[in-house]
Amino acid sequence: MCGRYTLVVDGSELWQELGLEGPPEIIEPRYNVAPTQLAPVVGWRPGAERPRLVNMRWGLVPSWAEDPSVGNRMINARSETAATKPAFRKALVSRRCLVPATGFFEWKLEGKAKQPYLITPKGESILTFAGLWERWLTPARERLFSYTILTMPPAPELAALHDRMPVVVPAAERDLWLDASTPGPEMLASWLAGRAHADASLAPTFSLTRLSHRVSSVKNDDPACLTPEPELL
Repeated sequence: MCGRYTLVVDGSELWQELGLEGPPEIIEPRYNVAPTQLAPVVGWRPGAERPRLVNMRWGLVPSWAEDPSVGNRMINARSETAATKPAFRKALVSRRCLVPATGFFEWKLEGKAKQPYLITPKGESILTFAGLWERWLTPARERLFSYTILTMPPAPELAALHDRMPVVVPAAERDLWLDASTPGPEMLASWLAGRAHADASLAPTFSLTRLSHRVSSVKNDDPACLTPEPELL
């Protein structure tokens, strides 16, 4: 799964990398994005020529949900089943988004404790996760926008750490993923089958950094969350 991630990037770099609508904005650094929090996602606005950045709540709340707390259980969607799940299938057709990140976290059981690791792409500064978004109306008719991150089996170098990882959309396929005329289920199927990239070298490889336990608390969102912890002798 993907339960935490980081986005520490200059706004100008993000706008240039993703070709976003409008002038660059200041992006507040996020060292430990956690479920239920607001974070920036990228999507198309009807009639727009370029995608735009919008803050949404992490944890998809379906339009038919009685209470937004259901989103707490929908921070991730499995790529293998998203097309058939009531909470995700319509969003997979027409409400897809990109979730920008500079890394993500996983915890590995070492002894009796869960050790956090930061996972970052080699040779790249910005990742884009495949996401789905939804709108939900509160009883006061206010709109709540929320999102989920799609997951898939891990890259080989991550298999010993966790059995899932976010679906990473390569730069060449970002616009295709956001375009509702592109069949979302077919894109996911090709990713799962390992056939998504015409050039296999486009698939990112990852580095792992052992971290201090500060990142384990959702209350912490500061540079110290990314402090490396030495390997045990």
